[in-house]
Order: sequence, then structure tokens, then C-alpha cells
Amino acid sequence: MPLRAILDNQELLAPLLSDEEWEELKRKKVQVILPCCEARGHLRTSKLGTKHFAHNKKDGCN
Repeated sequence: MPLRAILDNQELLAPLLSDEEWEELKRKKVQVILPCCEARGHLRTSKLGTKHFAHNKKDGCN
């Protein structure tokens, strides 16, 4: 469950984003880069409400 991602050359830390910022990014369906493997990913919220990033299905971690 990656908590860090890159968007427009800026690092995002999921737990530090406000609920408003998170929802705005989700609404825009932004694509992020996951620094662990440089694959594309998206924003996700777990069933328990944890904000995190997830790999796109085609771009899983190698």
C-alpha cells in the first residue's frame, strides 16, 4: 500500500493530504507515478478510510 507518489514533479504523501485535497485529486482522476517502481498509479481509499496509492492494473510493480 504505497503512501507516497509523484504528481507533476511534486511528491505527495497520502496521509498528509487533507480530505478536501484528496477528494479533489480523486475527482480529477489524476494519474501519479509510484516511486517504488516508477509505474503509473491512482488514488485509493481503503475500507477503513486509509488514503493510499495503488498501481494501475497494467502497470504493476516489477
